[in-house]
Amino acid sequence: MKLDLYFPTPIWSTELDIDNDVLLKYIYGLRDDDPEGRTISNRGGWQSKEFDGQDVSELRDAVFPCLNRCITDYGYEPDGLAFKWGNSWANINTERDVNQVHVHHGSFLSGIYYVSAPEGSGNVLFFQDFNRNYIAESVAKVKKYTGLSGGNVPYKPYTGRLLVFPSNLPHAVETGNHEGDRVSIAFNIGLVRGYNE
Repeated sequence: MKLDLYFPTPIWSTELDIDNDVLLKYIYGLRDDDPEGRTISNRGGWQSKEFDGQDVSELRDAVFPCLNRCITDYGYEPDGLAFKWGNSWANINTERDVNQVHVHHGSFLSGIYYVSAPEGSGNVLFFQDFNRNYIAESVAKVKKYTGLSGGNVPYKPYTGRLLVFPSNLPHAVETGNHEGDRVSIAFNIGLVRGYNE
């Protein structure tokens, strides 16, 4: 019997070679200016208020060329399309801090860049659509998790790693077993026509 796989969920990853010390200085400066931070999906840890791409221009400029692969993989006609950096924010987590399951509304792609991720940092978990997951796991016991039956997939964070994924993909962050801070920048990306920045 022939198998066709439609409607896959992409998650792209790569490593960036940028000056993480500059980003760490900026992020810890944000925390010094606003020690309370904000609570959205985070339980524990510290999350900054939103900032734009100009504030982290080296990261933004390194991310944009990577996104061309996304246009190719989606099969879009690239002429006239451009990515627009939306909002972004920083996270500082200790080993016991988590982020509950959430999605990012109002954008095309989302990303996470790990500015500092000590060994043992908590994984980010990406979840299959909850309705599909319920159906797959309630019909029969899963013998081997595959792309069709797996309810979630973990991605290990490490310093310099970039993850990009559809903004409507549910994701969460686990507790870790690490010393020091796990520092990341999360961001949202729009796909627009005729946009120039």
